[in-house]
Amino acid sequence: MPDAIIFDLDGTIAKSKSPVTPEMGALIAKLAQRTFVAVMSGGSYKQYEKQFLPGMPAGEDYRRLFLFPTSAAQCYSWQDGTWTLEYDNELSAEERAKVLSALHDALAETGFDKPPPQLWGEPTEDRGSQITWSALGQEAPYEIKKVWDPDHAKRAPLAAAL
Repeated sequence: MPDAIIFDLDGTIAKSKSPVTPEMGALIAKLAQRTFVAVMSGGSYKQYEKQFLPGMPAGEDYRRLFLFPTSAAQCYSWQDGTWTLEYDNELSAEERAKVLSALHDALAETGFDKPPPQLWGEPTEDRGSQITWSALGQEAPYEIKKVWDPDHAKRAPLAAAL
């Protein structure tokens, strides 16, 4: 048995922003009884509360399970029956303003500042330690996100501008 096993949440344990199934939750809980398990995601802790934690069985010992939201800029551990924030590498207000300004400029430069006909939620989300932009909106259905830019060609000019 390895000393630790690390999973990505979206696309590995569950489809993007989709709930973890009770079966998957039971498997993760069982694995966490044998070794350390970490679940990472670019999503915020609020996303874990919606997507990951409801699929986990109640009454289990999760001392070997660690949650790493926002690409491990935060860490949560199980202490005394509750999820406890261990660290948070949140961006400063100045850093966030700089990122938002650069994003705004790059969106305007590439034409992505004009939203598509259908938008699912806000396109930009400030997650504290990262700023995330989604062309279709933060709540876009998985099936629609999957076919929007499968080869990443649409987003390449934005990445280059940033």
